[in-house]
Amino acid sequence: MTVIQRSAIVPFEAERMYALVNDVAGYPAFLPWCRQATVLEAGEDTLSASMELHKGPLHYTLTTRNDMTPGESIRMTLVDGPFKHLNGFWQFKPLGETGCDVSLQLEFEFQNRMVAMALGKTFDHIANTLVDSFCERAFQLYGAG
Repeated sequence: MTVIQRSAIVPFEAERMYALVNDVAGYPAFLPWCRQATVLEAGEDTLSASMELHKGPLHYTLTTRNDMTPGESIRMTLVDGPFKHLNGFWQFKPLGETGCDVSLQLEFEFQNRMVAMALGKTFDHIANTLVDSFCERAFQLYGAG
C-alpha cells in the first residue's frame, strides 16, 4: 500500500481552504487531470462525488464518500474506482491570524498489478501535487492573503 502525506502553510483561513477542497464540482476549473466532477449526493456532513480523471491517454472514474467536519477536515473513502483500497484525510488547522496548515494523507492500493502498471505513475503524480494545486488555486481566488 502506498501512503502519501503532504502539507502546506497558507495565509488563508482554514474555513476558506476547507470550502475550496470541498467544492468538488469546481475541480475541473483548475485541476488539469480532472475532466469532470459530479456531486452525487450531498448532506450537511457527508458528500458522495464522482470524478473523471485523465492524464494523456489514460482515464478512469473515481467515486468517494466524504465525511466532513465543516471548516476542519474531510475524510474520503473509496466507493468505486480502480483501487482495492483508497482512503484520504484532509485537515485544516488554524494558525491564528497567520493562516492555516493544510494537510493531506492518502493511502491507496490498486486493484491489481496491471492497473498499478497502467495508472501508478499518473496517480502518484496527482497525489503528490494535490496540496500544491489547491494552494495555487487559493492564491488565484483569494489573492496574497
